[in-house]
Amino acid sequence: TLLVCLGPIWLGLAEWGILHTPPPRRFWGGISLAIGGIWLMSGGTLSGGALQGDGLALLGGWLGSAYLFTGREVRQRLGIGPYAGLVSLVAASVLLLLALAMKAPLVGHSSQGWWAILGLTLGPQLLGHNGFNYVVGTVKASVVSAAILLEPLGAAILAALFLSETPTSLEMASGLVLLVGVGIATRKG
Repeated sequence: TLLVCLGPIWLGLAEWGILHTPPPRRFWGGISLAIGGIWLMSGGTLSGGALQGDGLALLGGWLGSAYLFTGREVRQRLGIGPYAGLVSLVAASVLLLLALAMKAPLVGHSSQGWWAILGLTLGPQLLGHNGFNYVVGTVKASVVSAAILLEPLGAAILAALFLSETPTSLEMASGLVLLVGVGIATRKG
């Protein structure tokens, strides 16, 4: 969780190094605080020894950052409709190719499975990702990435509501640290 959540750092560095628009100091302070909250929320330790998983988490953070960075630049010239359609088409095509390569079943799922697929399509993809695709047209990618850091907090809240997983006092305090950090990082000057 911690490694994949380093995206705002990669984006801040990319905006600084490539676009020559460094994020303000409060961004760096807020991101540091937010990542500290995520670190505490995830147990306050580094796993160690899970090199392949850590590598995949870093790769996920880098690819997510590249996606937002590229989206920010493309959305300056392309409206949300064509951009979201193109992104969704590419994602669906890659997913189909991977499913075929892994011989994953594409049909024959239970009705509960189809409802889950529909929910994932409508919620995280159409509302979530396309919401970020919309916003990244007018907001710096590093700021959007900072807001995405709220996902672990949202997941903890959903787990508490729907899975009866009561967060510990440390997890609740960590969530507050995360919230404050994201607030500082995304605040306008």
